[in-house]
Amino acid sequence: MVEEIGCEALLQKPVIRSTLRLLLARIDLDSTTPSATALQKGPQQLAGCHLLYAEDSLPSQKIVIKMLEKAGAKCTVVDNGKAAVMMILDNPTMFDCILMDCNMPIMDGWEATQEIQKVLYHKVPIVAVTANALKGDREKCLEAGMDDYITKPVKRSLLLDIALQWINLSRTKQDAEEGHVRAIAEDDGSSDGTQSEPSHLLRLWSPFYTSNPAKSVRTSTTSIKRERLLAVAFPSTRPMDMVGTL
Repeated sequence: MVEEIGCEALLQKPVIRSTLRLLLARIDLDSTTPSATALQKGPQQLAGCHLLYAEDSLPSQKIVIKMLEKAGAKCTVVDNGKAAVMMILDNPTMFDCILMDCNMPIMDGWEATQEIQKVLYHKVPIVAVTANALKGDREKCLEAGMDDYITKPVKRSLLLDIALQWINLSRTKQDAEEGHVRAIAEDDGSSDGTQSEPSHLLRLWSPFYTSNPAKSVRTSTTSIKRERLLAVAFPSTRPMDMVGTL
């Protein structure tokens, strides 16, 4: 348990000087052994990943940051839900995963998740990291829009496994969507003899692009029909009735 949260050893109170001295000597000896050195330089599961961690507890921040950095990840920390929402609004594509505490000041994790999903549309996984372990707490997190749930105290192996699992799943979905869009672009280009623009089609699949080209096309077509009809129709005492039927 002690090693899983990132500590080297356990020292019980009241502390005895001789016990402390022996423990420090053992830690120093273990850190110089080949096996320990190999472990420290082992594969980094989350190398290249950037995670956002919303947590108001300083000790919890330090523990999770250490776990993530040892796994090769970069971690940005905020201390309340509102700050997490603002961070996402300013940088919607910066993070690979979001770790969200539930009970925080200013804005709790449930409300923050709901606000974030209005922008991200589940494109970035959100994992609850909370001390709430009662019946129904997991369901409450999932209903708020979170993708998974971890209870405190956080186990390093579980945290890394769940984060890696959701990051890989998110990237797989994104690659599949982009591949599908490219296929559509290639089909459109081959059918009319012109080269279509994949970047334009990709915007239609992006949750951050809010315009509706199809609606614009329909509106434009309707406007043209109305103009043509008004140009050739005889004057009417109630022209709006005729136009309104289009």
